[in-house]
Amino acid sequence: MKKSLSSFTYILLLTAYPFFVSAQEMTLEKCVSTGVKNHPDFQTQLLAAEAAQIEIASAKSQQLPRLNIEVYQSTNIGRSIDRFTNAYIDQLYNSTFANANFSVPIYRGFQLKHNIRQNELLRDAATTSIESARNQLTIRIVQNYLGVLANQELVKAAEHQVRLSQTQADRVTKQIEAGTVGRPVLLQLQTQVANDEFALISAQNNIETARLLLFQSMNHPPSNSVDFTPLEKEVVLTNFDRSEFTTSINQLPEIKSQEIRIKSFDSQLRSVKADNLPSLDAFANYGSFFASSNPEESFFEQLNGTRNGSVTIGLTIPIFASFRTRPRAQAVSIQKKAAENQLLSNKLQLTQASEQALQSYKNAVKRYQNVQKQVNINQENLNAVTSQVNAGTINVVELLLARTNFDRAQNNFIQTKYELLLQRMLLDFYRTGSFNF
Repeated sequence: MKKSLSSFTYILLLTAYPFFVSAQEMTLEKCVSTGVKNHPDFQTQLLAAEAAQIEIASAKSQQLPRLNIEVYQSTNIGRSIDRFTNAYIDQLYNSTFANANFSVPIYRGFQLKHNIRQNELLRDAATTSIESARNQLTIRIVQNYLGVLANQELVKAAEHQVRLSQTQADRVTKQIEAGTVGRPVLLQLQTQVANDEFALISAQNNIETARLLLFQSMNHPPSNSVDFTPLEKEVVLTNFDRSEFTTSINQLPEIKSQEIRIKSFDSQLRSVKADNLPSLDAFANYGSFFASSNPEESFFEQLNGTRNGSVTIGLTIPIFASFRTRPRAQAVSIQKKAAENQLLSNKLQLTQASEQALQSYKNAVKRYQNVQKQVNINQENLNAVTSQVNAGTINVVELLLARTNFDRAQNNFIQTKYELLLQRMLLDFYRTGSFNF
Protein backbone atom coordinates (compact mmCIF):
# COMPACT_ATOMS: atom_id res chain seq x y z
CA MET A 1 0.00 0.00 0.00
CA LYS A 2 2.85 2.36 0.85
CA LYS A 3 4.61 1.56 -2.41
CA SER A 4 1.42 2.30 -4.37
CA LEU A 5 0.92 5.61 -2.59
CA SER A 6 4.52 6.61 -3.25
CA SER A 7 4.17 5.86 -6.96
CA PHE A 8 0.99 7.90 -7.15
CA THR A 9 2.70 10.85 -5.43
CA TYR A 10 5.64 10.62 -7.82
CA ILE A 11 3.32 10.68 -10.86
CA LEU A 12 1.41 13.62 -9.37
CA LEU A 13 4.61 15.62 -8.87
CA LEU A 14 5.71 14.90 -12.43
CA THR A 15 2.35 16.10 -13.71
CA ALA A 16 2.46 19.29 -11.65
CA TYR A 17 6.14 20.07 -12.33
CA PRO A 18 5.53 22.18 -15.46
CA PHE A 19 3.25 24.47 -13.48
CA PHE A 20 5.95 25.10 -10.87
CA VAL A 21 8.67 25.90 -13.40
CA SER A 22 6.52 27.97 -15.73
CA ALA A 23 8.34 30.97 -17.16
CA GLN A 24 8.05 34.31 -15.46
CA GLU A 25 6.86 37.17 -17.65
CA MET A 26 8.67 40.51 -17.31
CA THR A 27 7.49 43.64 -19.04
CA LEU A 28 9.67 46.63 -19.81
CA GLU A 29 8.13 48.53 -16.90
CA LYS A 30 8.82 45.58 -14.59
CA CYS A 31 12.45 45.47 -15.75
CA VAL A 32 12.87 49.17 -15.01
CA SER A 33 11.33 48.86 -11.53
CA THR A 34 13.54 45.83 -10.83
CA GLY A 35 16.63 47.76 -11.89
CA VAL A 36 15.64 50.73 -9.75
CA LYS A 37 15.20 48.42 -6.78
CA ASN A 38 18.38 46.39 -7.24
CA HIS A 39 21.00 48.52 -8.93
CA PRO A 40 23.59 50.07 -6.56
CA ASP A 41 24.02 53.16 -8.75
CA PHE A 42 20.42 54.17 -8.07
CA GLN A 43 20.60 53.20 -4.39
CA THR A 44 23.65 55.48 -4.06
CA GLN A 45 21.50 58.45 -5.07
CA LEU A 46 18.84 57.51 -2.53
CA LEU A 47 21.45 57.40 0.22
CA ALA A 48 22.85 60.75 -0.92
CA ALA A 49 19.37 62.29 -0.62
CA GLU A 50 18.96 60.84 2.89
CA ALA A 51 22.36 62.20 3.90
CA ALA A 52 21.40 65.64 2.55
CA GLN A 53 18.23 65.60 4.66
CA ILE A 54 20.29 64.80 7.75
CA GLU A 55 22.62 67.72 6.99
CA ILE A 56 19.60 70.05 7.14
CA ALA A 57 18.74 68.78 10.60
CA SER A 58 22.36 69.23 11.62
CA ALA A 59 22.40 72.83 10.36
CA LYS A 60 19.14 73.64 12.17
CA SER A 61 20.46 72.18 15.40
CA GLN A 62 23.09 74.96 15.50
CA GLN A 63 20.28 77.41 16.34
CA LEU A 64 19.26 75.51 19.45
CA PRO A 65 20.39 76.52 22.95
CA ARG A 66 23.07 74.46 24.65
CA LEU A 67 22.63 73.28 28.23
CA ASN A 68 25.36 71.37 30.04
CA ILE A 69 25.29 70.05 33.60
CA GLU A 70 28.63 69.19 35.17
CA VAL A 71 29.26 67.36 38.43
CA TYR A 72 32.81 66.77 39.74
CA GLN A 73 34.07 64.86 42.76
CA SER A 74 37.71 65.42 43.77
CA THR A 75 40.06 64.50 46.59
CA ASN A 76 42.82 66.97 47.54
CA ILE A 77 46.08 65.71 49.09
CA GLY A 78 48.82 67.88 50.59
CA ARG A 79 49.08 71.60 50.08
CA SER A 80 46.02 73.13 48.38
CA ILE A 81 43.66 76.09 48.54
CA ASP A 82 40.59 75.93 50.72
CA ARG A 83 37.49 76.76 48.67
CA PHE A 84 35.95 78.67 51.60
CA THR A 85 38.87 80.77 52.88
CA ASN A 86 41.09 80.78 49.78
CA ALA A 87 43.94 80.13 52.22
CA TYR A 88 46.59 77.47 51.84
CA ILE A 89 45.95 74.31 53.78
CA ASP A 90 47.86 71.08 54.07
CA GLN A 91 45.37 68.33 54.70
CA LEU A 92 43.29 65.66 52.99
CA TYR A 93 39.83 66.80 52.06
CA ASN A 94 37.05 65.99 49.55
CA SER A 95 35.06 68.42 47.46
CA THR A 96 32.00 68.20 45.22
CA PHE A 97 31.34 70.75 42.51
CA ALA A 98 28.17 71.08 40.36
CA ASN A 99 27.62 73.55 37.57
CA ALA A 100 25.02 74.23 34.87
CA ASN A 101 25.93 76.17 31.70
CA PHE A 102 23.48 77.61 29.21
CA SER A 103 24.27 79.39 25.93
CA VAL A 104 22.26 80.47 22.91
CA PRO A 105 23.34 82.28 19.73
CA ILE A 106 21.40 85.51 19.21
CA TYR A 107 22.98 86.92 16.08
CA ARG A 108 25.72 85.48 13.85
CA GLY A 109 25.32 87.68 10.76
CA PHE A 110 22.56 85.28 9.57
CA GLN A 111 25.27 82.64 9.11
CA LEU A 112 23.05 79.90 10.53
CA LYS A 113 20.20 80.92 8.22
CA HIS A 114 22.49 80.74 5.17
CA ASN A 115 23.83 77.35 6.27
CA ILE A 116 20.31 75.98 6.53
CA ARG A 117 19.36 77.40 3.12
CA GLN A 118 22.49 75.93 1.55
CA ASN A 119 21.71 72.46 2.89
CA GLU A 120 18.09 72.72 1.81
CA LEU A 121 19.21 73.45 -1.75
CA LEU A 122 21.68 70.57 -1.63
CA ARG A 123 18.84 68.34 -0.42
CA ASP A 124 16.66 69.46 -3.34
CA ALA A 125 19.54 68.86 -5.76
CA ALA A 126 20.11 65.36 -4.36
CA THR A 127 16.40 64.59 -4.60
CA THR A 128 16.33 65.74 -8.21
CA SER A 129 19.43 63.64 -8.91
CA ILE A 130 17.37 60.58 -7.97
CA GLU A 131 15.23 61.14 -11.05
CA SER A 132 18.35 61.74 -13.10
CA ALA A 133 19.81 58.40 -11.96
CA ARG A 134 16.48 56.72 -12.69
CA ASN A 135 16.50 58.14 -16.22
CA GLN A 136 20.06 57.01 -16.94
CA LEU A 137 19.31 53.52 -15.66
CA THR A 138 16.04 53.43 -17.62
CA ILE A 139 17.82 54.32 -20.86
CA ARG A 140 20.24 51.41 -20.42
CA ILE A 141 17.45 48.98 -19.62
CA VAL A 142 15.32 50.16 -22.56
CA GLN A 143 18.23 49.71 -24.96
CA ASN A 144 18.97 46.21 -23.68
CA TYR A 145 15.28 45.24 -23.54
CA LEU A 146 14.71 46.20 -27.17
CA GLY A 147 17.90 44.33 -28.03
CA VAL A 148 16.41 41.18 -26.50
CA LEU A 149 13.12 41.61 -28.36
CA ALA A 150 14.91 42.18 -31.66
CA ASN A 151 17.04 39.06 -31.20
CA GLN A 152 13.96 37.06 -30.18
CA GLU A 153 12.36 37.86 -33.53
CA LEU A 154 15.62 37.11 -35.35
CA VAL A 155 15.73 33.68 -33.68
CA LYS A 156 12.14 32.97 -34.70
CA ALA A 157 12.93 34.02 -38.25
CA ALA A 158 16.03 31.82 -38.28
CA GLU A 159 14.04 28.86 -36.94
CA HIS A 160 11.44 29.39 -39.64
CA GLN A 161 14.16 29.51 -42.29
CA VAL A 162 15.63 26.22 -41.06
CA ARG A 163 12.20 24.55 -41.19
CA LEU A 164 11.55 25.79 -44.73
CA SER A 165 14.97 24.65 -45.94
CA GLN A 166 14.56 21.24 -44.31
CA THR A 167 11.08 20.85 -45.78
CA GLN A 168 12.40 21.65 -49.23
CA ALA A 169 15.30 19.22 -48.75
CA ASP A 170 12.90 16.46 -47.66
CA ARG A 171 10.75 17.13 -50.70
CA VAL A 172 13.72 16.87 -53.05
CA THR A 173 14.83 13.66 -51.31
CA LYS A 174 11.52 12.08 -52.27
CA GLN A 175 11.93 13.37 -55.83
CA ILE A 176 15.38 11.75 -56.00
CA GLU A 177 13.92 8.47 -54.83
CA ALA A 178 11.30 8.81 -57.56
CA GLY A 179 14.05 9.60 -60.07
CA THR A 180 12.68 12.97 -61.11
CA VAL A 181 15.66 15.11 -59.98
CA GLY A 182 19.36 14.54 -59.57
CA ARG A 183 21.41 14.34 -56.37
CA PRO A 184 23.25 17.69 -56.93
CA VAL A 185 19.98 19.48 -56.26
CA LEU A 186 19.73 17.79 -52.86
CA LEU A 187 23.31 18.72 -52.01
CA GLN A 188 22.57 22.34 -52.75
CA LEU A 189 19.54 22.27 -50.46
CA GLN A 190 21.48 20.46 -47.71
CA THR A 191 24.10 23.19 -47.94
CA GLN A 192 21.35 25.76 -47.49
CA VAL A 193 20.03 23.85 -44.48
CA ALA A 194 23.50 23.87 -42.92
CA ASN A 195 23.85 27.60 -43.61
CA ASP A 196 20.45 28.31 -42.04
CA GLU A 197 21.34 26.18 -39.00
CA PHE A 198 24.56 28.16 -38.60
CA ALA A 199 22.57 31.40 -38.80
CA LEU A 200 20.19 30.02 -36.16
CA ILE A 201 23.09 29.19 -33.83
CA SER A 202 24.46 32.71 -34.27
CA ALA A 203 21.02 34.20 -33.55
CA GLN A 204 20.69 32.04 -30.42
CA ASN A 205 24.13 33.15 -29.23
CA ASN A 206 23.18 36.78 -29.83
CA ILE A 207 20.00 36.52 -27.81
CA GLU A 208 21.87 34.91 -24.91
CA THR A 209 24.28 37.84 -24.93
CA ALA A 210 21.40 40.33 -25.16
CA ARG A 211 19.59 38.67 -22.24
CA LEU A 212 22.76 38.74 -20.15
CA LEU A 213 23.22 42.46 -20.79
CA LEU A 214 19.61 43.11 -19.78
CA PHE A 215 19.93 41.11 -16.57
CA GLN A 216 23.16 42.92 -15.73
CA SER A 217 21.57 46.33 -16.27
CA MET A 218 18.85 45.28 -13.79
CA ASN A 219 21.41 43.73 -11.40
CA HIS A 220 19.26 40.59 -11.59
CA PRO A 221 20.65 37.03 -11.68
CA PRO A 222 20.44 35.62 -15.24
CA SER A 223 17.61 33.13 -15.58
CA ASN A 224 16.34 31.06 -18.47
CA SER A 225 12.90 30.89 -16.84
CA VAL A 226 12.25 34.60 -17.52
CA ASP A 227 10.43 35.64 -20.69
CA PHE A 228 10.32 39.26 -21.81
CA THR A 229 6.99 40.56 -23.02
CA PRO A 230 6.93 42.11 -26.50
CA LEU A 231 6.00 45.78 -26.68
CA GLU A 232 2.49 46.66 -27.73
CA LYS A 233 3.82 49.64 -29.64
CA GLU A 234 3.26 50.13 -33.31
CA VAL A 235 5.83 51.82 -35.47
CA VAL A 236 4.57 55.38 -35.95
CA LEU A 237 6.54 57.65 -38.22
CA THR A 238 6.60 61.24 -36.95
CA ASN A 239 8.34 64.35 -38.20
CA PHE A 240 10.13 65.81 -35.18
CA ASP A 241 11.37 69.38 -35.14
CA ARG A 242 14.76 70.12 -33.59
CA SER A 243 13.32 73.15 -31.77
CA GLU A 244 11.06 70.86 -29.72
CA PHE A 245 14.03 69.75 -27.62
CA THR A 246 15.62 73.14 -26.89
CA THR A 247 13.28 74.06 -24.03
CA SER A 248 12.51 70.54 -22.81
CA ILE A 249 16.17 69.68 -22.20
CA ASN A 250 16.42 72.52 -19.66
CA GLN A 251 13.62 70.86 -17.69
CA LEU A 252 15.32 67.48 -17.40
CA PRO A 253 16.35 66.52 -13.84
CA GLU A 254 19.99 66.29 -14.97
CA ILE A 255 19.88 70.05 -15.61
CA LYS A 256 17.57 71.07 -12.76
CA SER A 257 19.76 69.29 -10.21
CA GLN A 258 22.85 71.13 -11.36
CA GLU A 259 21.04 74.49 -11.37
CA ILE A 260 19.89 73.96 -7.78
CA ARG A 261 23.40 72.99 -6.74
CA ILE A 262 24.75 76.23 -8.26
CA LYS A 263 22.26 78.25 -6.19
CA SER A 264 23.56 76.57 -3.03
CA PHE A 265 26.97 78.20 -3.56
CA ASP A 266 25.37 81.64 -3.15
CA SER A 267 24.15 80.68 0.32
CA GLN A 268 27.51 79.12 1.14
CA LEU A 269 29.27 82.33 0.11
CA ARG A 270 26.98 84.44 2.33
CA SER A 271 27.67 82.06 5.20
CA VAL A 272 31.43 82.48 4.76
CA LYS A 273 31.19 86.27 4.60
CA ALA A 274 29.07 86.30 7.75
CA ASP A 275 32.27 85.62 9.72
CA ASN A 276 33.21 89.24 8.99
CA LEU A 277 30.17 90.54 10.90
CA PRO A 278 29.74 90.98 14.69
CA SER A 279 28.08 88.18 16.60
CA LEU A 280 25.95 88.28 19.72
CA ASP A 281 25.54 85.41 22.19
CA ALA A 282 23.82 84.94 25.54
CA PHE A 283 25.28 82.86 28.37
CA ALA A 284 24.01 81.76 31.76
CA ASN A 285 25.82 79.91 34.56
CA TYR A 286 24.69 78.45 37.87
CA GLY A 287 26.78 76.38 40.28
CA SER A 288 27.43 75.25 43.87
CA PHE A 289 30.03 73.22 45.81
CA PHE A 290 30.81 71.28 48.96
CA ALA A 291 34.20 70.88 50.67
CA SER A 292 35.04 68.64 53.63
CA SER A 293 37.50 71.31 54.91
CA ASN A 294 34.47 73.11 56.34
CA PRO A 295 33.13 70.70 58.96
CA GLU A 296 30.87 73.31 60.48
CA GLU A 297 28.26 72.96 57.71
CA SER A 298 26.62 69.83 56.35
CA PHE A 299 26.68 68.77 52.68
CA PHE A 300 23.34 70.34 51.76
CA GLU A 301 23.98 73.43 53.84
CA GLN A 302 27.19 74.06 51.92
CA LEU A 303 25.44 73.48 48.56
CA ASN A 304 22.76 75.99 49.58
CA GLY A 305 25.25 78.49 50.93
CA THR A 306 27.58 78.43 47.93
CA ARG A 307 24.96 78.93 45.25
CA ASN A 308 26.10 81.35 42.56
CA GLY A 309 25.04 82.26 39.03
CA SER A 310 25.51 84.74 36.23
CA VAL A 311 23.87 85.95 33.01
CA THR A 312 26.09 87.32 30.25
CA ILE A 313 25.55 88.95 26.90
CA GLY A 314 28.64 88.71 24.72
CA LEU A 315 29.35 90.79 21.62
CA THR A 316 32.20 89.70 19.35
CA ILE A 317 33.51 92.13 16.77
CA PRO A 318 35.96 90.63 14.27
CA ILE A 319 38.78 92.97 13.27
CA PHE A 320 40.95 91.10 10.80
CA ALA A 321 38.48 88.35 9.89
CA SER A 322 38.50 89.28 6.20
CA PHE A 323 42.07 87.97 5.88
CA ARG A 324 40.77 84.59 6.96
CA THR A 325 37.46 84.57 5.09
CA ARG A 326 38.71 85.97 1.77
CA PRO A 327 40.47 82.73 0.66
CA ARG A 328 37.42 80.69 1.66
CA ALA A 329 35.12 83.02 -0.29
CA GLN A 330 37.39 82.79 -3.33
CA ALA A 331 37.37 78.99 -3.11
CA VAL A 332 33.55 78.97 -3.03
CA SER A 333 33.42 81.32 -6.04
CA ILE A 334 35.70 79.01 -8.00
CA GLN A 335 33.57 76.01 -7.06
CA LYS A 336 30.50 77.85 -8.30
CA LYS A 337 32.18 78.66 -11.62
CA ALA A 338 33.20 75.02 -11.97
CA ALA A 339 29.60 73.95 -11.33
CA GLU A 340 28.36 76.46 -13.92
CA ASN A 341 30.84 75.10 -16.43
CA GLN A 342 29.68 71.57 -15.64
CA LEU A 343 26.10 72.68 -16.22
CA LEU A 344 27.03 73.99 -19.67
CA SER A 345 28.78 70.69 -20.36
CA ASN A 346 25.71 68.70 -19.28
CA LYS A 347 23.45 70.82 -21.49
CA LEU A 348 25.83 70.33 -24.39
CA GLN A 349 25.90 66.57 -23.88
CA LEU A 350 22.11 66.32 -23.68
CA THR A 351 21.68 68.58 -26.72
CA GLN A 352 24.13 66.49 -28.70
CA ALA A 353 22.47 63.28 -27.52
CA SER A 354 19.04 64.54 -28.61
CA GLU A 355 20.45 65.67 -31.96
CA GLN A 356 22.09 62.29 -32.48
CA ALA A 357 18.84 60.53 -31.54
CA LEU A 358 16.91 62.76 -33.95
CA GLN A 359 19.37 62.08 -36.77
CA SER A 360 19.37 58.35 -36.01
CA TYR A 361 15.58 58.39 -36.02
CA LYS A 362 15.45 60.13 -39.42
CA ASN A 363 17.95 57.63 -40.82
CA ALA A 364 16.00 54.73 -39.35
CA VAL A 365 12.78 56.04 -40.91
CA LYS A 366 14.42 56.05 -44.35
CA ARG A 367 15.78 52.53 -43.86
CA TYR A 368 12.47 51.32 -42.47
CA GLN A 369 10.52 52.59 -45.46
CA ASN A 370 13.09 51.07 -47.82
CA VAL A 371 13.23 47.72 -46.08
CA GLN A 372 9.44 47.45 -46.09
CA LYS A 373 9.59 47.61 -49.88
CA GLN A 374 12.39 45.04 -49.89
CA VAL A 375 10.40 42.59 -47.78
CA ASN A 376 7.27 42.96 -49.92
CA ILE A 377 9.17 42.60 -53.20
CA ASN A 378 11.26 39.65 -52.02
CA GLN A 379 8.22 37.94 -50.49
CA GLU A 380 6.38 38.22 -53.79
CA ASN A 381 9.45 37.03 -55.67
CA LEU A 382 9.95 34.10 -53.29
CA ASN A 383 6.34 33.00 -53.70
CA ALA A 384 6.65 33.14 -57.49
CA VAL A 385 9.96 31.25 -57.53
CA THR A 386 8.63 28.61 -55.14
CA SER A 387 5.65 28.01 -57.44
CA GLN A 388 7.95 27.69 -60.45
CA VAL A 389 10.26 25.27 -58.63
CA ASN A 390 7.30 23.16 -57.58
CA ALA A 391 6.13 23.15 -61.20
CA GLY A 392 9.64 22.17 -62.34
CA THR A 393 10.06 25.13 -64.69
CA ILE A 394 13.21 26.53 -62.93
CA ASN A 395 15.97 24.94 -60.90
CA VAL A 396 16.51 25.09 -57.16
CA VAL A 397 19.37 27.59 -57.46
CA GLU A 398 16.83 30.30 -58.26
CA LEU A 399 14.92 29.32 -55.12
CA LEU A 400 18.01 29.54 -52.96
CA LEU A 401 18.81 32.99 -54.32
CA ALA A 402 15.24 34.19 -53.71
CA ARG A 403 15.32 32.74 -50.18
CA THR A 404 18.63 34.43 -49.39
CA ASN A 405 17.35 37.82 -50.56
CA PHE A 406 14.14 37.45 -48.58
CA ASP A 407 15.93 36.35 -45.41
CA ARG A 408 18.31 39.31 -45.64
CA ALA A 409 15.42 41.73 -46.13
CA GLN A 410 13.46 40.22 -43.25
CA ASN A 411 16.41 40.45 -40.86
CA ASN A 412 17.02 44.05 -41.91
CA PHE A 413 13.36 44.80 -41.29
CA ILE A 414 13.48 43.39 -37.73
CA GLN A 415 16.65 45.26 -36.83
CA THR A 416 15.45 48.52 -38.35
CA LYS A 417 12.06 48.27 -36.62
CA TYR A 418 13.58 48.01 -33.14
CA GLU A 419 16.16 50.68 -33.87
CA LEU A 420 13.28 52.93 -34.89
CA LEU A 421 11.38 52.12 -31.69
CA LEU A 422 14.46 52.83 -29.57
CA GLN A 423 15.17 56.20 -31.17
CA ARG A 424 11.48 57.12 -30.93
CA MET A 425 11.43 56.36 -27.19
CA LEU A 426 14.61 58.35 -26.66
CA LEU A 427 13.18 61.34 -28.54
CA ASP A 428 9.98 61.17 -26.50
CA PHE A 429 12.12 61.21 -23.36
CA TYR A 430 14.17 64.23 -24.47
CA ARG A 431 10.95 65.98 -25.43
CA THR A 432 8.83 65.18 -22.36
CA GLY A 433 11.38 64.21 -19.71
CA SER A 434 9.80 60.82 -19.05
CA PHE A 435 9.37 57.40 -20.62
CA ASN A 436 5.98 56.17 -21.75
CA PHE A 437 5.90 52.39 -21.57
